Amino acid sequence: MSYQVIRDQNDVPKLILSGEPAYCHVLAANATTPEPDIRAGQWLLMAFAVWSVPDVAAVQAALDLARSLDGELNLGLRPYDDTDELRGCAQASRWTAMARSGFCCVTVQSADIRPAFSPPMS
Repeated sequence: MSYQVIRDQNDVPKLILSGEPAYCHVLAANATTPEPDIRAGQWLLMAFAVWSVPDVAAVQAALDLARSLDGELNLGLRPYDDTDELRGCAQASRWTAMARSGFCCVTVQSADIRPAFSPPMS
């Protein structure tokens, strides 16, 4: 089980997972909108700066956490070069836990845990 951060022929960062469980997903860099898949089930999303050694190392921590939960949630990993690339995806250099219909329930940045946003009341 491993991961590697590379750049494609257009110099866009890409994460490659090898031997990881099916509930660990690579999300596209430079996405303009969140992937439809993350609107179903429970997700832990992590966007990471490909040029940051601590961020890239945190990918392993995310993979380890997802495996320890044995499929109770999906893990989405999104590489980026610049935080402007994340504007349409409600993620920055942080972890976002999402549950039920893709609504963000908590965002973790460093050791700070705070509510992010909730689904609209019906």
